[in-house]
Amino acid sequence: MKLFGEYLVEKKIINEETLAQALVTQIKGLPSIAEIVFENKLLKVRQFLDIIRQQNHRQCGFVEAASDLKLWQPDLSKEIDRRIQTLRIPLGEVLVKMGTVTMEQITRALDEFFGDGVHLKEDAAIVAAELITSPPSSSEYSTYCDLLRVELKERVVGAMSEVAANAPNKEALKLLCDELRRLKGAARLVGAEHSEKLLAKVEDTFCEIVKRKYSEFGSELKAKLPKAGSDSIDFLFMFKNAMEAGSTESALLSVAKTDSAFKEIIGCLDVIKFDFSFLGLEG
Repeated sequence: MKLFGEYLVEKKIINEETLAQALVTQIKGLPSIAEIVFENKLLKVRQFLDIIRQQNHRQCGFVEAASDLKLWQPDLSKEIDRRIQTLRIPLGEVLVKMGTVTMEQITRALDEFFGDGVHLKEDAAIVAAELITSPPSSSEYSTYCDLLRVELKERVVGAMSEVAANAPNKEALKLLCDELRRLKGAARLVGAEHSEKLLAKVEDTFCEIVKRKYSEFGSELKAKLPKAGSDSIDFLFMFKNAMEAGSTESALLSVAKTDSAFKEIIGCLDVIKFDFSFLGLEG
């Protein structure tokens, strides 16, 4: 199975030297196994000190010393691997910060990579370690959060209200679709899957508006748009506030009332898309 970094090289988006540099940056950003064990209290202090003594005595690595003392167990190894995946900066984010690629290039590459029929669900799970950490820290979410600004909220709500009242400026809506697509890619980069899903639905709605005949828009469909746009953006900012506070989307949705409201918004956008499917396309 091809990994995302290899895919980027194959498509000549980056070269092998850049990939190697990005992977080194990922590794440098990770704490040592000893740090992870100590800071997360995965072993007792006495056990930790015994391992350090064994390291110094044998001049070997932490894992080897722990194995000598029969302290390196499968559960410990699995938990350390999980912590490492949590702390690893996504490859795409590293490349964007290096200035090697743009957010738009990474977004497009991700869409093409996952859109390839060769990649199965289990492939996506393996490549997740290379792309998306779960859950990221609030600082790792910054790539996405910095792009989600109040101005976007005003534009989305304003555009939905305009469509409800008058024939829309479709060129302006195309630009808004592009912006939502970039934001969706940024959400994917940091593993904000619920934000990504919601952005994809909003983007789809605007794409449908652009390609359908406005003269066929019924009053009932028009009436749904402003609230759908406003509720969607409100939820995106709710997710953003949680991420910046060090929480996660999943923590928010663990509250039954919030989860129900989110599903209702998704359902509303699905109904709107279904309504659009009965309308004619622009010539």
